[in-house]
Amino acid sequence: MNSKKAIAILITIGCPLLLALFKNNEFNIPIPYVIIGIVVLTLLSLVHKPSTAQLYKEGLSEEEKTVEEVKASQKPPVLYLRSFQADRDIETRFVGNSIQVEETYEYTLTKYFEPIGPLVTLLNKKTTYIGGAKIDNTEENWQEVFHSYAKESTYLIWSWGLSESVLWELKQLLSNEYRHKLIIFFPVEGIPVEVRESYWSNTLGALKQMDVNIDSLPNTIGNSMFIIFPEGRSGEPIDSTPSLLEIIASVGACDLLAISLRRLTDTLGYDVEKGLDSGSKLAVLLLAIGATFIFMMIMFNSANPIWFYLSTVEIFAYGSLLWCLVLISYNWYTTRQYKLRWLKSGIQTSTSIN
Repeated sequence: MNSKKAIAILITIGCPLLLALFKNNEFNIPIPYVIIGIVVLTLLSLVHKPSTAQLYKEGLSEEEKTVEEVKASQKPPVLYLRSFQADRDIETRFVGNSIQVEETYEYTLTKYFEPIGPLVTLLNKKTTYIGGAKIDNTEENWQEVFHSYAKESTYLIWSWGLSESVLWELKQLLSNEYRHKLIIFFPVEGIPVEVRESYWSNTLGALKQMDVNIDSLPNTIGNSMFIIFPEGRSGEPIDSTPSLLEIIASVGACDLLAISLRRLTDTLGYDVEKGLDSGSKLAVLLLAIGATFIFMMIMFNSANPIWFYLSTVEIFAYGSLLWCLVLISYNWYTTRQYKLRWLKSGIQTSTSIN
């Protein structure tokens, strides 16, 4: 077990014990319970962040496939094409609001397309990140590698960029040979619509200069995450707006209970990928229960015999601890599944992907 995780668990268990110990000290010294609670929760947070990020990264690394495994599988691959210049920009992601991890859009797409086929992408030797299977290539043969995998892939996902090589790829993908497989992908988070439209306009202008026929491409993209080409026809922008529940799920700050829930569903044979919405609802329900519990503790302290021996500050300290644990348990599962479901809703409503 990771040492930082072990320390976090000890602090979590020791917090209520510490409060109880000080409550019954033989010297009857008044203890500022709220301060103790804040200090302990702060220590827990400081230990929890790096340990969770490391465990998260290790878990993602174990899931990454190799090109050999892709070739040995029975499913044709899904080829993901992007600008190498964007790799560093999208490398840092957040699990919840506070825990930084290395999770790229490539990894999210890898998890979504997994039932269809393994995601493969050209290797960028200047960066190391987790995502699809990396295809080794050189400056001399990368175009040959592109055509080789494009012909055998089920889908060809192109993520926007203005480099010469990326535009060359899009030019090939817009040809009749590949267009029926093409999905143009636009990262949405944190990018204003005006910036997206300006970038897309520059892309169209660059393609024109390359004498590419852009009649099949839309002039505007709005908030769309995808452009698809049904049966090779003109591109159709697909809006994919998250629901309020999904937005709530995406701003969590938790991890522990979520992993337990996932392990439990795996043990029971429950298909997590088909129950994303249920998972989000459960996480939000847990938050609501935690908030209600704290409210009841504070409001009915003097009347309810259950809390007769606890002072208001003690209830606040215990309630803060409970709230922290509920939040910690909520992070990893809901945030990650929210992203997957958002992508699913964007493509599934307009393509034959199942």
